[in-house]
Amino acid sequence: MTEQAGPGQEWRPRTPVQDLPSLTEEEKRQIREFDLARRAADLRLDDPPPTWELVRWITPDEVGEVSKHCLEELGFSVESASDGHGYRLAQPLPESQVSAYHEAVYSCASRYTVDPTYGQGLTDDQLRVVHEYYTDVLMPCMAELGFAPSTVPSREQFPAAYRNEGWTPFNELDKASLDKVQQSCALEPPLGALFGR
Repeated sequence: MTEQAGPGQEWRPRTPVQDLPSLTEEEKRQIREFDLARRAADLRLDDPPPTWELVRWITPDEVGEVSKHCLEELGFSVESASDGHGYRLAQPLPESQVSAYHEAVYSCASRYTVDPTYGQGLTDDQLRVVHEYYTDVLMPCMAELGFAPSTVPSREQFPAAYRNEGWTPFNELDKASLDKVQQSCALEPPLGALFGR
């Protein structure tokens, strides 16, 4: 889940989440090693680069800003993406710098790794919060723009509908309509509401 700009980002559930996904430090380390090996392959780094010591775990919300600062420290000019969750090069790289840039991206991901807990499936308690957010915040925001889902699962039905069918209130929207909704409404609850932070 990722957040978008818009109303609802200060929202908190009526009852805070109690049942959170959890991982041991060893499980986190193993997931980090696997993810970094995959990232090295995706970046086509010929020799497996050294895995840097973890400076700290970060949240998905921090990826854009933390990566931007890290890459700038390594000499690359980047901009945070408009949604705050990513980054992009400020200008095209000459071919001679692409490999160095890929190594820098790997280095930053290695030093500032997204906490793998955020990648675990949501618990039923977290899905209760998602349902509450959808019905109390997102769907009223969508309705103001003239959009409404044709069906809405009950609170009891929601975990199965979300897990099995990927149900969201915006599934039925075409790209233009979804873009319009995203400009005015945050599609997902704040991570702090889902993870009790």
